Amino acid sequence: MITVLFEDTSERVEAERWVHLLAEMASELLRSDSPQLVVNSLCLKAMAFLNCHAFFHFMVDESAGRLCLKAFAGITEEQAREIEWLDYGVAVCDCAALDGCRLVAENILETPDPRTELVKSYGIQAYACHPLVAHNRVLGTLSFGTRTRTHFTDGELSLMGAIADLVANAMQHKQTEDALRETRDYLDRLLDYANAPVIVWDFDLRITRFNRAFQRLTGLSEDDLLGRQLDLLFPEKTREKSLAQIRRTLAGERWEAEEIPILRADGSVGTVLWNSATIYASDGKRAIATIAQSQDITERKLAEEEIRNLNQELTARAEALEMANTELQSFSYSVSHDLRAPLRSIDGFSLALLEDYADKLDDSGKNYLQRLRMASQLMGRLIDDLLELSRVGRADMHWRKVDLSQLAREITEGLQTDEPKRHGEFIIAPDISGYGDAPLLRAVLTNLLGNAWKFTGKRKKPKIEFGARNEAGQQVYFVRDNGVGFDMTYKDKLFVPFQRLHVKDEFPGTGIGLATVKRIIARHRGRVWAEGQAGNGATFYFTLNDNGERK
Repeated sequence: MITVLFEDTSERVEAERWVHLLAEMASELLRSDSPQLVVNSLCLKAMAFLNCHAFFHFMVDESAGRLCLKAFAGITEEQAREIEWLDYGVAVCDCAALDGCRLVAENILETPDPRTELVKSYGIQAYACHPLVAHNRVLGTLSFGTRTRTHFTDGELSLMGAIADLVANAMQHKQTEDALRETRDYLDRLLDYANAPVIVWDFDLRITRFNRAFQRLTGLSEDDLLGRQLDLLFPEKTREKSLAQIRRTLAGERWEAEEIPILRADGSVGTVLWNSATIYASDGKRAIATIAQSQDITERKLAEEEIRNLNQELTARAEALEMANTELQSFSYSVSHDLRAPLRSIDGFSLALLEDYADKLDDSGKNYLQRLRMASQLMGRLIDDLLELSRVGRADMHWRKVDLSQLAREITEGLQTDEPKRHGEFIIAPDISGYGDAPLLRAVLTNLLGNAWKFTGKRKKPKIEFGARNEAGQQVYFVRDNGVGFDMTYKDKLFVPFQRLHVKDEFPGTGIGLATVKRIIARHRGRVWAEGQAGNGATFYFTLNDNGERK
């Protein structure tokens, strides 16, 4: 006996055809660099498969707040131009985009729904529009229509939805890639054209990224750096120490300001200030590389060393001057004759080079000469201030009653006259006087009021006050400002020669003024001190213990 089994395979065959169509579409979309260009051919295939007569593909234009027709079939070019732009809420497509859900219109010729009027004019009887949604964001719509049937099957609608999902995902993927590429290109340009040298190394201490500024810093080319071991950047003498510091970054240590010598292509060694940060993988936990920004401070270190040596020498001389007037006189003579002459020569020779060889010097040469002149002029002012400091201890005191309010007014008027574009508020208490040496007390107020004016900066209107108050029977004078202030941790350094709490580029000076104030007040057997807060101004106080002289 033979048994024959028959199986209706039509549904299975249809499903296999659908799967084959979707797989083919997915493959074409993934291979294409521009999914938008292949949508037309894919939808033509889908039309034939679904026995449809028209399709429409719109994309959301967020800047215009409308839908823009990107691909179509089944209507004329003239009809397509008429629907190139669709407003939301007018037709089936824009309503589907607005609501973010599928809209199916069947038996359209008998349907009074105004949203179907457009497709009805094309003779379409059944129409299905699917929104292109990716990550809860509507990118556009994809719709199919037929002129010979009044409805679609559930299977056909499911297939349309699957095709719409494929197109939406491909376009979202392309938009994401474009955004990532644009971001990467922007970051690459930002890195390449940054003024600060930047370098990246991986966990094997291989150089994986650097910018043009870093190439200029080292004098090394891309072939010299990319993929090479980091140790080539360090001189042999300090290489192991430098690499030990570098390895600490692999454990997540971050540098704020680390000084590490670097070896240049010409064999010279420079000092570089490094700031680093760890780069983590997308999980935010696994460290994969280190990025470091550097600053060439070679010249600054040399200058600091020179200034440090000079400061040590000048401080030693100043201390010696404190001990005896004879040594002060000797030092004054030495400063006047031994230092002024070469400084004048340096300044004059630099100026002559700038004027006589201006057309032969490049910008770097001119810059060096200008810096040389500025350094010599700064040293000249420093010498002047030191001489003034030394004279304080030797000058004869001429005691008398001094109108300090009048002195303060004269000084503040001079500050305003010297900088007419700056407008400050000066509050000078009236009828304040004290006993002492008038020229020396003028020097005190000139320093204190001048500092208040200077350290207020040019970012806000200066408010400076001079006044006095009685504390335990003693007159305490003060100068108060609304300037940059200072951290009280460093209050003891304020009156030490050459000690500065603020950068010289923003607030120029020699660092001698407050030391001079302290010495003058000491000669008046008073005391001077200060109170302040970083960013909130400072107040300087002084007393004049003049009872003995007044008798």
